[in-house]
Amino acid sequence: MKNMIAVCFAGLLALTNCDLVGSDNTDVKIRVQNSSAYTIENLRINTGGGEYVYEEISPGEVSDYSEYDYSYSYFFVSFSVDTTNFVRQPVDYVGEAKIKSGKYTFDISFESFENRPLYFSGDLKKD
Repeated sequence: MKNMIAVCFAGLLALTNCDLVGSDNTDVKIRVQNSSAYTIENLRINTGGGEYVYEEISPGEVSDYSEYDYSYSYFFVSFSVDTTNFVRQPVDYVGEAKIKSGKYTFDISFESFENRPLYFSGDLKKD
């Protein structure tokens, strides 16, 4: 009886798997969308499964896809806007699952104060 409950529980977990996370996690393609009014310069993305540097992404621009061996749902990002540097540094990926293979868009936007960017948010969406 205990084995049957364990099998049912495992099956339930498999059926409720998140759309972004899965076992097929190679060949991830990520592009960047600049949803802000600022030009993003020297954008560096490191997913753990590869790194890519974009020299400049203008306001409203969407980049071409870059290929990565794998990625997590969050990753290292650094860039500058004018003279302000921004960095998002994950502490670690312990307990995190790699995202499924496919195409994704990393959307960057800013909260501003007096026409200066204060902080950014980055949202990874499956295309």
